[in-house]
Amino acid sequence: MNISQKGDFKTTEGQVIGVALTSIPDYESVRKSKNIETSRTAEDRVNRQLMLAGVMNPEEKSYCLRAGLAKGFYNFKGRVEDLERVIWRGKCINKKCRESQAATVRMLLDQPDNGADHILHKAKGAVVVCSVCEERMYVTRLCEGRPEKDTGKFHHHCKDCGGLGICTRNATNAHCRYCHHHFDTGIFQTAQCSCKETVVVCCSVA
Repeated sequence: MNISQKGDFKTTEGQVIGVALTSIPDYESVRKSKNIETSRTAEDRVNRQLMLAGVMNPEEKSYCLRAGLAKGFYNFKGRVEDLERVIWRGKCINKKCRESQAATVRMLLDQPDNGADHILHKAKGAVVVCSVCEERMYVTRLCEGRPEKDTGKFHHHCKDCGGLGICTRNATNAHCRYCHHHFDTGIFQTAQCSCKETVVVCCSVA
């Protein structure tokens, strides 16, 4: 087999069957190109997998969980049975109860990304409900692969941080759309960002 000056692989008959490497890329370049997806690509992949599993409108489902799925934490392959996988187990958040609890992918897809309703509405949006005392609880940090129960006070996955977002661990946090930092709006959600360029009505706490 001969290699032409242009780098083509040729047989003895002169047919081009491939292209020779003109240079060997460094390891870091290969790693980035092959192993790291853009956030948009990862989001699209997870949405497609959810649709294959029968989930309608996946783009409206929990950003926190979808971020975790995109990172490969829960071995989700787009199968219907993957939706029934238990990804969190623990005790009831009510210290007087302590009944064993569990949450599946299907359940947590419908969990809100902000637990601020714990303040006035007793975590009405939470999808994990104790069958004994009926206490409601959130499962947070799904995007980090370290799910843990929470009253809602420390459950906030910011959807304005690009891609599928990140957890900020404070339900009253907002994302400033001017300086792109987070700031605490307080219980009444009236505080202003320290950059002085915006107030909470211009920011997101959802």
